[in-house]
Amino acid sequence: MPNNSQPILFDILIPGTADGWPSASEAIGWPLESALQDAVSRPAVAALVDELAMMPEEARKDRVRSFESSDPTDFDHIYASLLAVYYGSPQVAQKVRYVAESGPREVSPHFERSLIRKVAETDAGRRRL
Repeated sequence: MPNNSQPILFDILIPGTADGWPSASEAIGWPLESALQDAVSRPAVAALVDELAMMPEEARKDRVRSFESSDPTDFDHIYASLLAVYYGSPQVAQKVRYVAESGPREVSPHFERSLIRKVAETDAGRRRL
């Protein structure tokens, strides 16, 4: 069973969308996989989870942004661990397959291949709060 406050952090990091992407707390299984449990058990992350539960909802995103800036190592660890569990969940895997199968099958003649290199070099695809 999760710490009742963990879904607050998880859903700030992966909130889900109106077009069918589930929030993190909807997609991940309980009990948590060991890598994610280890990440939320780190003292700084555990303190953040407890703090988020005590603050008004409208202040939570700013607090997580602050945590990302002040403790990038722990933030990156929890975020990477959450992403791995999220994208490994059956619900999200099904959505990924649907999106992949819904896309065009042929490469567009208008696609600029150098954009892929630019995205990778600049880490432009990384989600930021």
